[in-house]
Formats: sequence, C-alpha cells, structure tokens
Amino acid sequence: MASEPVQDPVTAGAPVADPIVAPMEVGDDEDNDSAYDPEDGNASDTTSLSSSVSKYRFENGRRYHGYKDGLYMQPNDEQQLSVQDMGHHMMLILLENELHLAPISENPQRILDVGTGTGIWAIDMADQHKSAQVVGTDLSPVQPAFVPPNCKFEIDDASVLWTFTPGSMDFVFFRFMLGSFSDWTEVYREAFKTIKPGGWIEHHEVAPDPKSEDGTVTPGSPFHRWGDLIFEAGDKLGKTYRTAYNTEAWIEEAGFINVVEKKYKMPIGRWPADAKLKEIGMWFRAYFEDGMEGYAMALLTRVLEWDFIEAQAFFGQLRAAFKDKKTHAYCNLTVVYGQKPLAT
Repeated sequence: MASEPVQDPVTAGAPVADPIVAPMEVGDDEDNDSAYDPEDGNASDTTSLSSSVSKYRFENGRRYHGYKDGLYMQPNDEQQLSVQDMGHHMMLILLENELHLAPISENPQRILDVGTGTGIWAIDMADQHKSAQVVGTDLSPVQPAFVPPNCKFEIDDASVLWTFTPGSMDFVFFRFMLGSFSDWTEVYREAFKTIKPGGWIEHHEVAPDPKSEDGTVTPGSPFHRWGDLIFEAGDKLGKTYRTAYNTEAWIEEAGFINVVEKKYKMPIGRWPADAKLKEIGMWFRAYFEDGMEGYAMALLTRVLEWDFIEAQAFFGQLRAAFKDKKTHAYCNLTVVYGQKPLAT
C-alpha cells in the first residue's frame, strides 16, 4: 500500500527523525583510507545517434543540449558528465554493487534506460545481461561510441508519446531526473504501456532539500536556502522538484502493483560514525559540490532571473557550508520499483 504523497517536505531547522530510516550517529570527519578527498582541489520521433543531432547551447560558461532547447535545465558538458559517473559509483556503493533492486527475470530481453546521460548504467546492464538488448535514451548525444554489442543509444524526448512497441520492455529504469517532466504520472503511464505484463519499472531519485537530525541545518543557512530555491524555481518552471517524495504514489497511480519504496539518507560529508555511511557521504558531498553549479545555474538565472555574479556568490556560500564540519546535513533518497500486472 502506498504512503500518502508528501507535497511539502519538512524544511524547519528543528531535528526531524525519519520514521523508517534510523538516525545516523555522528563520528569523526576523517578518512585515512579514501582515494578521493573532495576537499582537495521539437521533433518527437526517436532519432538514432548516427544522425546529426549535436547542436548545443552555450550559456554562463556551460554547454546545454540544443535539441529541444530548454526542455532540461542541466548542462551536458564534460564537467557534468563526470558528475553523472560519480553518481553512478555512489549508487553502486549504496546498493552494494547492485544496478537495480527490482526482481527482474534472469534473462530479460529488452531494457530501457530513460535519461541515460553518459550511458554508464545502460552499459553495465548490457554487460551483466547478455540476453538483453539495452536501449538508453537522452536529449544529448554524449554517450560513448564503443559499447557492448547489445547496447545502443537513441535521441528521444520521453516527455511526449513514447514510440516503443507497446509491451516490448522487460524493465524500464529512471535515475536522477529531477526537473525533467511536468507530469510524472503521464510518463509512468507511457512506461506502463511499454512494459510487458509482469515486467518492472524502477526509479532512483534524490530529494534536493538538505536536512539534519540535530538541527545543524538551520533556517536561512545555505543548505536550507538551496532546497527552498530549487523548489521555488521548479514550481515557477512547472516541473516539480519534489519527485522523490511522490514517486511511490505516482507509480501506483499509473497502474503498477507490488510497488516497493526504499528510503536512504545520503550524508553530505564524512561526518557519520558508520563506515559505509562515511564513504557514501564522501562521494555524495563530491557529487553535490561538483554538480551544484550545473544543477542550479539555469534555474537561478533563467527561471529566478538572478544575474551570474549573484549565482556565483551563492555557490560560494554553499562551498563554505560543505567545509563546515559542525553541520551534519543529509538528503533523502528513494528507490521505488513496481510491476505491471500480468493481466491488464
């Protein structure tokens, strides 16, 4: 049974304990074993990547997709692609080297990765499931040319009517797609139509509003303000950034059954006492810090109409917050998967 969707997540500075995920114990912010220290340093048809869909938009020193310009607010340059691969590694740590949690069949035939980005998840799935043809779709042709023979990439806009054969996919996967769609339920309905009876959908999403269990993320602090600004820009844009808080209910609304939601806390930094959370926190901080400018620059300047200097000043405040070891911030992450009924 799905929980009631949360429309406005708690943003107060008082300590808030998640009713499902246990509180995190604060430890020493040290890591003598890590190899990485973030403190150092409008056609709707599916189009093959062999076509010439490679025009770009350059703005504020970043490169954005040109195909359906403005549909997606994050850049597609090398810096942001590196952040995406970092997020992939982070999720492998979190899920103990599993690429997904849905109990898909041992020999799937067709797998779809929506918003594939660098294509790293699709490539890993193709290597892991030799029986499957894995298709990754995206607005940007930034995926590598040399991939497993059972993996391919296509330019596609998943916000419009899907062109895949109904009932053709064993598994449809989404990850880290905040701000991509105005109507997630409709997107999930397109996925439902495309998935075979008995097949699965799965979505991984991070909530963009940092919290704390001990009140160290206070109202007006850079982390708290970050969450407020992201939600404000998303609301103004007409694309909610509260996706992680509603995924389970929306997937059920689209018709999926056996829906499971798993909640995780992603610490920002190495402050947790638990060794695994400390490692995840190290990577999540790097993912957040390296990706925040690309994640928010277009939202701040195009949507909220800030100027470039004002945005850079805010990013400077956030960088100082990342270095404050007295702040024990984390973000919520959800993994939701569900099954298409055998009889529909």
